[in-house]
Amino acid sequence: MAPENVSLIVKEIIAGKLDVRTDEILPESQIKEDLGADSLDVIEIIMEIESSFLITIPDEEIESQDLTFQQVLTLVEDRIKTNGSK
Repeated sequence: MAPENVSLIVKEIIAGKLDVRTDEILPESQIKEDLGADSLDVIEIIMEIESSFLITIPDEEIESQDLTFQQVLTLVEDRIKTNGSK
């Protein structure tokens, strides 16, 4: 899958869950602080991303910080590469 498609899908998942426009989601946008997610929203976003891309993102990678969109995207892209190389 092309990286720009991954980015678009992740943006659409986040936008749909948080009721924001995709053009409001910038690479540096913090999911909680800037986009208004709470902890449950983040869990639901990650679960939907995992389901959409058939990947697993360990809880410890998302629990302790307010991830930016770019950090989430990097996690997803890394997992896709890891799954593709098996």
